[in-house]
Amino acid sequence: MGCAAGAAAPVSTRQAQRGHHRLPIAQDRLKRGQHGYDAGKRVKGHKRHIASDTMVLLLAVVVHSAGIQDRAGAWALLIRLFLYFESLKTIFVDGSYSGSLINWALSMFGWNML
Repeated sequence: MGCAAGAAAPVSTRQAQRGHHRLPIAQDRLKRGQHGYDAGKRVKGHKRHIASDTMVLLLAVVVHSAGIQDRAGAWALLIRLFLYFESLKTIFVDGSYSGSLINWALSMFGWNML
């Protein structure tokens, strides 16, 4: 018996688990851009800095090589936030963002970083 006109052909379980035949199989190895290594965090590849509001809605993202320090990536993220959201007053950050970054954000943008 054949398939009726317009009906989908049966898909084997091997094909269903593999995904679509036109999508790359090993996407992680084919990502473009600079790669680096952060010896302190033992991270190889990329780092992501993400800013969200209190409802966990995405505000800004910065992706860079893992070889760049977190504070440098945070500077780029804060500048991007300022371009789109000038009215921010307080930013809650991780403990790794400390020292000169907090003073810089206060003097440049008037933001309190907690």
